[in-house]
Amino acid sequence: MGYVSKSRVEHVALFLIELLKEKGSVDFDYFYDGTDETEMKLNKALEYPKDDEESVILMDIAISELEDMGIVETKQLSSKLADDEFNYRTRLTYEGEKIIKSGQKMEFRDLDL
Repeated sequence: MGYVSKSRVEHVALFLIELLKEKGSVDFDYFYDGTDETEMKLNKALEYPKDDEESVILMDIAISELEDMGIVETKQLSSKLADDEFNYRTRLTYEGEKIIKSGQKMEFRDLDL
């Protein structure tokens, strides 16, 4: 994947935050279940080309960045993802909700993977 700009991570993170505000929590298999259909659904939601293969990786990165900031927390589930890794659930933390409501700027990082 190489270089990932902080603006791409922020774009995905803001999409995730809106989804979490609506749903409360989201399991990672909502974004990644190994099917083209789910991948295309995520790409469409993020306004990426339908064959963009980076959206799932960017979502994982965004979740990690938000977790490092204390905005979200994750919980490992017993179910497995298509790549045999454990599925996990993401939800906003109480502190994260306060930060979002206050409009405080979130700082994302450029990454070199």
